[in-house]
Amino acid sequence: MIMGLLIVAMFTLVISVVNMIPDLSTVSSSVGTTFYHFLQIGCYFFGASNFYLVITCVLAWASIDLTWAIIEWSYKKAPGVD
Repeated sequence: MIMGLLIVAMFTLVISVVNMIPDLSTVSSSVGTTFYHFLQIGCYFFGASNFYLVITCVLAWASIDLTWAIIEWSYKKAPGVD
């Protein structure tokens, strides 16, 4: 019961955050240009395949770490769970 309530609350929070992300057509061009410039510099110095592999690994590990932190926070909030 408590875990179900926590899961529903987390999904509601995630959906709310995702809905706040603007469409790409409404993002100012300076943000897109800066990100594209960053990608160009990385690809120039390290090569495209290596740079994308590193970015993918960093994002994957960050996602895994965040997911584990959320799971750990969830089960520690349940009473009687050590």
